[in-house]
Amino acid sequence: MLHVSHEAYTETRRVLAGLAEPHAPYKALIDWIAHQPGGGNVINVVYWMWAKRPCLTVVMERDSDVVAFAGGEPGNSETHQRILSRFREILIEQRKTKIVTENILVVVTAFAPTTRIEANHKVPPEAVFAFLYELAEPAVWLIKPHFEVLRVFFHTNDQLVALEHTGIRERITQSYQAVIAPYDEFGYVKEMPIEPVFDTRERFEDVYKGDWQGYDRDNP
Repeated sequence: MLHVSHEAYTETRRVLAGLAEPHAPYKALIDWIAHQPGGGNVINVVYWMWAKRPCLTVVMERDSDVVAFAGGEPGNSETHQRILSRFREILIEQRKTKIVTENILVVVTAFAPTTRIEANHKVPPEAVFAFLYELAEPAVWLIKPHFEVLRVFFHTNDQLVALEHTGIRERITQSYQAVIAPYDEFGYVKEMPIEPVFDTRERFEDVYKGDWQGYDRDNP
């Protein structure tokens, strides 16, 4: 998966925002991919250095597009080889001799999951606190945005069991849409809402003794 700090992600954001365009060799590869089976929803191709190794990242729109084009992330070796072979042909055709393709890493990934994570993490703590207050559910102890989900902690295990099937999950999902909307720049959260994951303060304190590092390790 793309990380929000990866050059492949930041450059793709710029392209979608209309602030940049792919350079010629990458635009040619994008056009080629778009005409391959399952490749219609390709957004961008970025050549960048990852851990001192050249990386050619094909950015599709959604996870389903990655599956359709490459069988899943990071893509199968046959797809990688076809992409690399075509890329090398394009470099020869366009006389781009300075672009290194030896020991290159080819990755096929999706944009939507990372931008959903980014939007979720951009919601400020005060907005999350206000959301908890407006939810007006005394049984809820804490709410924390976490990657593509919303962690919701009840005070006790019994409260979680009692409330889990009362419609509170749907109420939280729908209400959080208004909270996160200002940070949903590309609309993928509106398309696929952030959903709550339930847990309890009781389990957090009994099992993890209040240690968030240990909790995050076991609950990624």
